[in-house]
Amino acid sequence: MTTSIEDRPRFAALARLAPEHAAAAAREAWDIGEQEAAITGLVETFLREGTPVTERARGGLAALAETWGVWEALQERIASCRPADEDDTPWRLAGPEPAEAIRGRLVRAIGPGHALHGFEPVVWMACGACDAVLVRVHEREPWGVSPFASHYAVVRPTDERPTPEQGPETAPYPAITVCATPYEALDRLDVCR
Repeated sequence: MTTSIEDRPRFAALARLAPEHAAAAAREAWDIGEQEAAITGLVETFLREGTPVTERARGGLAALAETWGVWEALQERIASCRPADEDDTPWRLAGPEPAEAIRGRLVRAIGPGHALHGFEPVVWMACGACDAVLVRVHEREPWGVSPFASHYAVVRPTDERPTPEQGPETAPYPAITVCATPYEALDRLDVCR
């Protein structure tokens, strides 16, 4: 798992959304090196206190959970956090049904020569204002799909399929921006503004 020294200020910024007394235990867990417990505790604090969470903050919390290996365990809880009345981004965590429909469009459009060909894209977030999506990109191993993302990508799926005459340079593949970390991908989500 790759972690960053930059995670502490990211966590601290998210913890400031909750009432001081309520987030104290999560901050203490972070300070003693229990990042997974801290992230879990912060999500539970948001739920218990009814803390309004913007989609940008929700995305940051999802990226932090992904980085520390607790996204799968917390994704439903993070999605259940109370939405803020006013929001600052059209991006939303993709629920299972829309994610599968988007993934189907994406898989149909990926062909040989595309940056995602041979990988397993997992739709993570989707834009409500355009068709761009953020995917977690998993490697296919001989035993199955890796549970951990190898990288991330901001993609614009298309319903068009490449024809045999179209090479990788001319095929209507999805536009893609490949990112090494979930934080880099989040920084690139404002593509439709």
